[in-house]
Amino acid sequence: MSIFPGIFALLLAAAAQPSQDQGQLEAAPITKIPPSYPIACRPAAGETAAPQTVIVMFDINKNGSTQNVRVRESTDKCFEEAAVTAVRAWQYEPPLVNGRAVALPDREATFTFVFEEPTYIDEIDARPIKRLPPRYPDRCQRRAAKLEELILEFDVSTEGVPENIQIVESTNSCFNEAAERAVAQWRYRPKIVSGEPVVRKNVTTLITFELVGGYSRSARNEVLRERAIYAKFKRVERLIKKGDYETALAQLAKIEAEYGDVFTRSQRSDFLRLRAGARIETGDYAGALTDLRWAQRMGLPGPVYQAVSEMIVQLEAIVAAQRAEAGGDAEDSEAQAEAEVDKSETEAMSNEVEE
Repeated sequence: MSIFPGIFALLLAAAAQPSQDQGQLEAAPITKIPPSYPIACRPAAGETAAPQTVIVMFDINKNGSTQNVRVRESTDKCFEEAAVTAVRAWQYEPPLVNGRAVALPDREATFTFVFEEPTYIDEIDARPIKRLPPRYPDRCQRRAAKLEELILEFDVSTEGVPENIQIVESTNSCFNEAAERAVAQWRYRPKIVSGEPVVRKNVTTLITFELVGGYSRSARNEVLRERAIYAKFKRVERLIKKGDYETALAQLAKIEAEYGDVFTRSQRSDFLRLRAGARIETGDYAGALTDLRWAQRMGLPGPVYQAVSEMIVQLEAIVAAQRAEAGGDAEDSEAQAEAEVDKSETEAMSNEVEE
């Protein structure tokens, strides 16, 4: 019987869901100073100034500098120059994929200027949580090139639903309907400004259709892989619930060997949580703690994040007690487990760059 009955059940239930989040890489800010309230925009004596908002788009290059800084919209043009100037001075630590820095396009920051108060920055952009590729339309095969590409633009509503979907460019109009229908089924976590969801305008995405034996390669491979991984995770969950923890760990090792290099971010998170559950029951608390710490860093939905956080606190206490009793051995074991998962995490990151 689990030593964490309620939390353990929630942990497994969350990990058993099909993983469809393609994820995205993020850059850690090094220098990010907000703009001051512009002198030229200050209200006249005795007047009350309403809060003003400026939304700035920018790219982060491989060196961590911002470029292509531009205003997407603002409530008062007087504040735009201050916002753009501030963002141009920002510096980030770019994310690494296979040990190499990668650039991040189309970042977004929202500034709220309030007179005689610090400028508020909000960078919580819309994030994809479900993005399945479209099916290759049979009727388009006869007159299609091997590779067809479409660029679409859409808004993400406060409920995370794509709206106002438009084809910006298309190499073959026969595919337009299939691409639009697929995007309409995508779902996002909405953009957040000042703690409230807002509409995220002008999201741009590229969809490709490729003929391989009469099928879209991306659709065939991703959907089949998704189903296979989900089915294997379900089998591991059943093994854990039956108490066959050693077999569950062996199966997880096989899954990682077969699919670990193509896991999406959320598949990696599901894998880590399942393995943590089995490790807990075999007494490998240090290994489970390492798994859950990495799963937490990769992002989790609210209730699951809370469950994992509570479990981490309990495991930290257990591991600390073991370390105190065993001297340095427990600490060395935890460090080894951390290095093991660190390697897996680095490999998984190579599949997380958003289209």
